[in-house]
Amino acid sequence: MVKLNKIYTRTGDDGTTGLVDGSRRAKHDARMEAIGGADEANSAIGLAVVAVSGQPCAADLTRIQNDLFDLGADLATPGEDFAPSEMMLRTVPAQVDWLEGAIDALNADLQPLGSFILPGGSEAAARVHVARATVRRTERAMTALSALEPVNPAALGYINRLSDYLFCLARALNDNGASDVLWVKRLISCPWARQSCLKRARRHCQTNPTRKMIRPRCRLCWKCRWTGQSRCDRRSACRRPGAGRHRPQG
Repeated sequence: MVKLNKIYTRTGDDGTTGLVDGSRRAKHDARMEAIGGADEANSAIGLAVVAVSGQPCAADLTRIQNDLFDLGADLATPGEDFAPSEMMLRTVPAQVDWLEGAIDALNADLQPLGSFILPGGSEAAARVHVARATVRRTERAMTALSALEPVNPAALGYINRLSDYLFCLARALNDNGASDVLWVKRLISCPWARQSCLKRARRHCQTNPTRKMIRPRCRLCWKCRWTGQSRCDRRSACRRPGAGRHRPQG
């Protein structure tokens, strides 16, 4: 049983912190970045738990929070022996298997994806998306650490699977995908933009009144560019020399 009688110890005032094996590392060390990432992910999931209170997934998220605490302890224990023991917490493959089962259960009821989705929808889904992005950042920190020191493969698998779980959960919280916010590709009315030649599209983009993807690389003044005119109107407020000529550059 963990018992903390004192919160501050002053031992970290020199910019270092202690690990499970008694060694000390700089607080900006790659291992500490990974440990801090696990803590951030755990906090983000805790915020999501508040939004889904009373729903079945709240218990699953609380279980994941406990697993992330194990993962943080795993990262705080350097070495190459990843077998768990009474004195050493390690992420184990069974935790990864549980996540995969949870992902399959969620995905079975989700509407098929026909487009990329934007983080959002309901408040609960938005919070889960924030947690997912935080988990992905934690995974990047862990893989950066694994390039320098040994990292438990089960921990790497768990953090990778966790972002997938959170993605599926966010969609489930959006009416199983029915309320997802879909990414809308910006359309260009310019016929040349449909061709593969980008340079040719740029030359003819003055025919595009929406100006949403390709902006004219020409001598149009800024006023005429952003008001959608293909040529400067000399009777307007534009008095830029030569602005009445459309001369593409490149």
